[in-house]
Amino acid sequence: MTLLTQKEAADWLRTSISTLYRLRMAGELPYIPGKPVRLRLVDLERYVERKTAVASRKTPRGRRAELSAYQQGRALYAKHEKRSRKA
Repeated sequence: MTLLTQKEAADWLRTSISTLYRLRMAGELPYIPGKPVRLRLVDLERYVERKTAVASRKTPRGRRAELSAYQQGRALYAKHEKRSRKA
């Protein structure tokens, strides 16, 4: 069982420590509390597998495109940003 610190886990996921904290608090990533907080590498790998499921959508020309979970999130964020700018 490989344990990683928050910094190591954030580097492994290529994200920030604050994003990692948010994922932990949302219950998406199990962790071992303490100083320093530890995360199991197996849990990080499972998280990535869950989040890389693809969804399909139609492109403007009717072809199907595959979107990763990351791309779906970015699309939702952009949509939200457009709405908040109009208000």
